[in-house]
Amino acid sequence: MADQSNTASVKLITIIAPSTVRDTILEDLRGLGVTGYTTMTVNGWGKHGARHFAFDDEPNVRIDTLVSADVARLILERMDARSADSGIVAFSMNAEAVPRRHFI
Repeated sequence: MADQSNTASVKLITIIAPSTVRDTILEDLRGLGVTGYTTMTVNGWGKHGARHFAFDDEPNVRIDTLVSADVARLILERMDARSADSGIVAFSMNAEAVPRRHFI
């Protein structure tokens, strides 16, 4: 691992949601000051069992971003407000990131 003096302490935010709300979530993130994120199509199994898709169904999307603790809190609050009946799940983890200059 890199020397901690060369890393930035950040929060890794992961959001898993139906693809239908992807663009809305990305607009929210940009509006909260997020300057970078990674998206991917995902399938999984959870509280309601495996998700099976019909011909016209879309899979879930996973969005990851590294942000400050303050922005992480804002993102989780926004996702909580959007989560009612939308299938959004979001969580945060502490992370150390390099290059440090990207996060200060």
